[in-house]
Amino acid sequence: MHEPAKNKAITDWLWRQMIRRHAGGAVSADDFLDRLSGGVVRDLRVATLAMLALTAVLGALLPARVSYATNTIITDHPVLPFAKDAVRPVRTATAVISGCPTLPKDGNTLVYRLGFADGSEADLGIWRPLGGSRLAGLEAIASRLPAGTARERFSNPIGSDPLTADCLRAFGGEAGANGIARLLGPTRSENGTIGAGTLPDRVLAQAPASNLRAAM
Repeated sequence: MHEPAKNKAITDWLWRQMIRRHAGGAVSADDFLDRLSGGVVRDLRVATLAMLALTAVLGALLPARVSYATNTIITDHPVLPFAKDAVRPVRTATAVISGCPTLPKDGNTLVYRLGFADGSEADLGIWRPLGGSRLAGLEAIASRLPAGTARERFSNPIGSDPLTADCLRAFGGEAGANGIARLLGPTRSENGTIGAGTLPDRVLAQAPASNLRAAM
């Protein structure tokens, strides 16, 4: 599994700013195209210099990295030359925060965050599998966790439900919603609560199937 790229939003924002600036002074469609074609090279040159400066600053403060995981280790590979890889064995995880909320902005979002003793985290729920399904990759990793790993349920300030039936079904894939429910399982606080089965099972049982929003 690997962490998805995060720079597309920046590129989209730069293009929107260039188009908005040239459209503002245009008096017709032809005038806009003339302005855009004449200024795009200059704009891209300025943007490139600005991005190089920003990259240098952020590279020193927050070094870029490529992160990937096998079923036994999680590796952060810094992009900067001569920097050492940070390798964290899955078996050293001290906590798992999991959930499957339907968020207002991101829609159905699988949360499977491993926490480590040094305070670092890896939210594998949003990582993409290099092969096979996301569920299979996460289950392989989950099988390597220590038996006593603390399990917590996802929560956020906006109060989204930590588990929704739509999200569980969206990420179930060929294994079905029960596969994701099995992965997320019960947390320590949910063991022994009212009703049969785990909380994910009860969420599925109480909500009828509906049109699903695409899983991110």
